[in-house]
Amino acid sequence: MIACGNPGKPIIKIIMKQILTSIIVCFVAIAAMAQNKADIIVSDDFKAPRVSGGERINKMTLIANSTESKYFNDLSLWTDSLESTPEGKAKLDEIIRANVWNSLPR
Repeated sequence: MIACGNPGKPIIKIIMKQILTSIIVCFVAIAAMAQNKADIIVSDDFKAPRVSGGERINKMTLIANSTESKYFNDLSLWTDSLESTPEGKAKLDEIIRANVWNSLPR
């Protein structure tokens, strides 16, 4: 039989390695879960030429994460949202009528 100066020391090293490995695994798991919930939002002004000259500027937005992405025009999103309910349709009609009435020549 071989005698050691401190027989518990190898066991302590093994336990410390297991604890350190467990902590690292926990951090990796937390980072992986956070990646699934991260959204990236990017907005840009899209410039398109008009037939009458000049430019028409539309604000476009990209929302993306690890499972899906959406690319949309902010004004279209707003009008589509209004048109989804009867109250919203009435409000959109009111806005359109007010703008048409104010833009007519007098």
